[in-house]
Amino acid sequence: MNTITRRESELQRRLYSGLSVAIVALVLVILLSAAYRLNLAMEWHGFSRLRLYPRVFLIWVGILFAVVVALEIFQRERYFAFAALLAAFGFAISLCLVNVDARLFTITWTARCWACTQRHPSDHLIHGCRPGTGRGVP
Repeated sequence: MNTITRRESELQRRLYSGLSVAIVALVLVILLSAAYRLNLAMEWHGFSRLRLYPRVFLIWVGILFAVVVALEIFQRERYFAFAALLAAFGFAISLCLVNVDARLFTITWTARCWACTQRHPSDHLIHGCRPGTGRGVP
């Protein structure tokens, strides 16, 4: 949008920047709503690989929009492509650094063991949980 608009005066530049920041703020509200709904889905349906990827993606999109606001304020809009590329690489690298299967196992067993201790003190014997640790017996 920056390349096809002409802003000849300082007032036009400030108005354009203000409206751009307002649009990004509205998109961030949508992202927060999506993150909230994703957390509700994780509480209701449980933690899974298909719910971890969007969670990480929402974090990186939020970071990208914060950078877009900073670029707009400092009049460095031409670096948007570089920022988007860095956000894409950051998303890919963070998925590689997070051991998805270990995280799924830890969260699933912690929730299951907590539920066992809440129902009956001896339920941990059935599921192989160690009481009070939140970890299964190896």
